[in-house]
Amino acid sequence: MGIIRRVHHGRAVLVPRGVMRYSDAMSTLPAIILHSGWTCEYFELEPGLYEFAQDVRVPSLVEWAFDKRRVENWAAWLKRGFDLRPTDGCVSYFLYLDSAPEDTQIYVNGEKIGIYQQSGPDAPPFEVDVTPYVALEYNEIAFRVEWNAAGRFEGVRLQAVPCD
Repeated sequence: MGIIRRVHHGRAVLVPRGVMRYSDAMSTLPAIILHSGWTCEYFELEPGLYEFAQDVRVPSLVEWAFDKRRVENWAAWLKRGFDLRPTDGCVSYFLYLDSAPEDTQIYVNGEKIGIYQQSGPDAPPFEVDVTPYVALEYNEIAFRVEWNAAGRFEGVRLQAVPCD
């Protein structure tokens, strides 16, 4: 996906996107809890139509449920932006979902990174390294959920972990 450019002591330095070595701007590894600040956009799945409904603010991802007025052949995009700031050293970023609606498609900055395929009390948590897909400054996570998906979102978070 390219490289991140940063300035170090007045010189431009090129850093491979997956190796995040940054300044001493932060002393702890950041965790971003992603429960609030989402928007939801419903759209029809009928080929060629793609009728979109108005964006709806989602106060709490945990409490979100598919709008029952949208019946067969509808889906929803749930989107949330966040900023990443420099850290004290090399870090990797992991996205965790303790649970999500069945077959939720997961995107980071427009790239599909996976599908949460199970839901329910016995479903394992979802964990994926998103380091190759994120950058300093603004990023966006999006979930695509279809009208008949069972389950709900819980424990959605982004965590920085030290590089090996």
